[in-house]
Amino acid sequence: MTAPEARTSVGPLADGEWHRLHPASPLLRGGLVFIAVVGFIIANLRERGIELFVLLFAPGADRAPGGDGGFDGDWGEDPIGGIVTHGLVGWALLGLVVVIVLVVAGFWLAWRMHTFRVTDEAVEVRSGILFRSHRSARLDRIQGINIARPMFARLFGAAKLDVSVAGQSANVALTYLGSAQADRLRGDILRLASGARNPATDAAAVATASPAAELPGGTERPAGTEPATGSELGAGAETLRDRTEALVGRRVEEFLAPELDPDLAPPESVVHLPLARVIASALLGGSMIWFVAVIAAIVIGLSTGEMWVLFTFIPAAIGVVGYLWSSISGSLRYSIAGTPDGVRIGSGLLSTANQTIPPGRVHAIEVSQWLLWRAFGWWSIRVNVAGQSLTANAEAARRTIVLPVGTAEDVRRVIGLLAPDADDEIAAVLGAGLGGSGPSDGFVSAPGRARVIRWFSWRRIGVALVGGSAILRRGWLLRRLALVPLARMQSVAVEAGPVRRGLGLASLSIHTVAGPVTPSVAALDRADAHALFDRIAAEAVERALRDRSDRWGPRMRPEQRAGRLGVGTIGAGRVGAVLASALAGAGHALTGISAVSEASRERAAAMLPDLPVLAVPEIVERSELVLLAVPGDELEGLVAGLAAAGVWRPGQLVVHTSARHGVAVLEPAMRAGAIPLAIHPAMAFTGTSIDLGRLAGTWFAVTAPAPVLPIAQALVVEMGGEPFVVAERDRAAYAEAIDTATTFSSAIVDQATGILEGIGMPRAGAVLAPLVRTAVENALARHDPGPTIDATAPVDPTTTIDGAGDDRSGGAP
Repeated sequence: MTAPEARTSVGPLADGEWHRLHPASPLLRGGLVFIAVVGFIIANLRERGIELFVLLFAPGADRAPGGDGGFDGDWGEDPIGGIVTHGLVGWALLGLVVVIVLVVAGFWLAWRMHTFRVTDEAVEVRSGILFRSHRSARLDRIQGINIARPMFARLFGAAKLDVSVAGQSANVALTYLGSAQADRLRGDILRLASGARNPATDAAAVATASPAAELPGGTERPAGTEPATGSELGAGAETLRDRTEALVGRRVEEFLAPELDPDLAPPESVVHLPLARVIASALLGGSMIWFVAVIAAIVIGLSTGEMWVLFTFIPAAIGVVGYLWSSISGSLRYSIAGTPDGVRIGSGLLSTANQTIPPGRVHAIEVSQWLLWRAFGWWSIRVNVAGQSLTANAEAARRTIVLPVGTAEDVRRVIGLLAPDADDEIAAVLGAGLGGSGPSDGFVSAPGRARVIRWFSWRRIGVALVGGSAILRRGWLLRRLALVPLARMQSVAVEAGPVRRGLGLASLSIHTVAGPVTPSVAALDRADAHALFDRIAAEAVERALRDRSDRWGPRMRPEQRAGRLGVGTIGAGRVGAVLASALAGAGHALTGISAVSEASRERAAAMLPDLPVLAVPEIVERSELVLLAVPGDELEGLVAGLAAAGVWRPGQLVVHTSARHGVAVLEPAMRAGAIPLAIHPAMAFTGTSIDLGRLAGTWFAVTAPAPVLPIAQALVVEMGGEPFVVAERDRAAYAEAIDTATTFSSAIVDQATGILEGIGMPRAGAVLAPLVRTAVENALARHDPGPTIDATAPVDPTTTIDGAGDDRSGGAP
């Protein structure tokens, strides 16, 4: 057996312990607002400051227009004037000092009470003084991690880390961390979200990663600070000067450093934007038209003497200029590239920002081209990501733009980063999708009668299904090409109002999470629309069941995964392939499967693509959980043969799916220290992906020793089933009940349909189906008033009792 690989290393901030933010966080969060308020007050009281200066240092001077030397009129009602005239300057200064002390103390206490930690399950933040709050972002729901570095925060070497989570207002922000530590923590969180194990629970690993993780006396070190060496602690002015120079040097390097670390991605994979293209695209954008219109309105208003135009359109012009500047500055130093943790997008000059979108988080991609960009061949790309929508704020809206302006080649490279699994298939139709029209390269296009409702764009309308994605093409003034990974589609709809019905047309819409992308086409032939609806719905189910991109960690070795098991399956029959796929869907890592017959090999390839077909001993050796999905009459010999070969090991979970056996049949494995579990789903299997949906709510008979019974029940729940305990002595009776229900119901249906077919009934099964369903449901309802059991599934007695179907994997190796 191969030795486990080293676990993924994480930094000291992801060790599961509570940490504080950067020491400058109070100043960067609230202190700047306080300073701004003080500055505003001082600016508005500058004249009063001059009067006070004259009063205090030149008491004989004429201080008022009336010449009486007092604070009369409006000055008499001024608070500062009143303080001076009543001799309360000392008390006022004391009050000001008290306010400043209270503000500083409040900031310090807020910093002390604001802590965070990163565990194997979530990112947690605790904050608040009087009213405490505790926010948690589950790792499996993280949609992206963004790091923002405002210009003022960069002076302190600080950065804001924002964890985007699926759900409304579910994001968790760490404001602020040390800039380098924010980058390291982002990588740690993404690796943990991928399923990698956190080694920081090991004290040795913590000591190796951070030998000075704590201050003397056990005080926790704030994030963003660095431990001082002994020489530094005892150094004089010269050392302080050196440290200051080094600090300034680091800040300069951080200001000049690119947002994307060159070591994270090969240079040829990085997409950059030329400055001239950024500026030109902004000037040729739709906002420039509004700017010209506003300037024209101002000029006309001034020439006609309508001064109210100034108060109406000048603020609008300022707003448009601000939008243009933000568009240009937000695209400076832009880069996008694929990294081991996802797609990294960075931009900004003085204030910078970058985000990382992990694999499997993009729900829709839209490539669009504005009319004035067409001559230059420029395009932009937006995406829909759970947790980010246009209604949240301007910053969230900017995060949906992954390519501000680029060429067709840039578009191809970016789509290759966002949808790597289907890059080749999409690239084959991308040209027709961007600039084509009509039924070309696999696109189903709109018929000629669609011009009645889409005068200019009807030729552009088209839909193609390639590489597990739906590609929707539309638009003339603003060309749009939407790509939707079917594995993450939420629903599909076909609609036809009175006009479309009269023309024989229908619209097709694909629904995803909220965002700027709305994948839809307005006019297709009704028959084409319904055919696409059926294809999209069927393929979406298949892709969703097979999709593992949202948990890219299972591709690692099982030893590297946190809280998950390496599952090996012996027997690729109807039950084995389905249960293995269900366990993989719960996040477990599949190590291999055994398949003897041609049918079982084909089933394994269809249900579990890319999973290796291995010999039985190798599967047991690789796996932490071994699923024995073989016929019941072969189970005892298989377990004994593997025990004789010495492949069972202590602590290994051994699960069989036979109805008539409990855990006694696993006695040879138990003697080797394995943990025995008997799990049988009371369901008829087809051996296809349809069964995965039927597992939800299916009852599983569970038998196991009392100490490990919760493990068996947890596995059932992970697969979507409902566990119920069957004692060892009752397994034979349970198997008889299952055998009776399946065998006799199948025989009775066969007999009844045979009689009807004998008298010439063409569709005997369809005639009897409602009767049989209602009869079975009524009979079941007499014994259980709860939900009825689906009696429509194909019945195979061998499958339901032995849990193996047609695959006879053989006994001992």
